[in-house]
Amino acid sequence: MKKTLSKLLIDRGMTVTELAEKTGISYNTLMNIGKRDLSFSRMVKIADALDVSLDEFRKDNNERISIIK
Repeated sequence: MKKTLSKLLIDRGMTVTELAEKTGISYNTLMNIGKRDLSFSRMVKIADALDVSLDEFRKDNNERISIIK
C-alpha cells in the first residue's frame, strides 16, 4: 500500500504533509502505512483526498493490508 500511496502522491503532485493536512491524519501515521494496521475510516479519507477508489488505493498486493474497526 505504501508504494501505491507514493505513486498516487507523485501523480497528483502532492506531498505527504499536504495529504496529512487534507485528511487530518498525522504525517507519522501516513509515513508508517504498511508497517501497522490502518483503519477503514482512514483508508476512506486517504482515497477520497486522492480521488481514487478504495480498490485503487489498496492495489499493491505485495504488502500486508489489514483493516481494523
